[in-house]
Amino acid sequence: MEEVKLRNGTSEADVLVAATMLSLRALAESKPVALIELVEVCRDPKHTIWGQCAEELKDVSLLQPDGRPHDSIRNIVQSAAEGEGFEVHLVDPKATT
Repeated sequence: MEEVKLRNGTSEADVLVAATMLSLRALAESKPVALIELVEVCRDPKHTIWGQCAEELKDVSLLQPDGRPHDSIRNIVQSAAEGEGFEVHLVDPKATT
């Protein structure tokens, strides 16, 4: 399984990065508030996820049953998300060097 270096300095399986990015892009289109909440909890583990967003994120396997993101998901989200709040947008999470 090929690993790729991410912008946050970690490495993850290329196939997992690709699948996660598909889920993140779909989330950005259909449930942008849930995406913002995922970004926030990936940046700050003490963040409390708002409303139904936790269930929506669990439904698409971006949160574990305990409500926390898996370390690999956290790495990908931290590498792919830029901006704050409603200004969050997704970029290629792979490191350029």
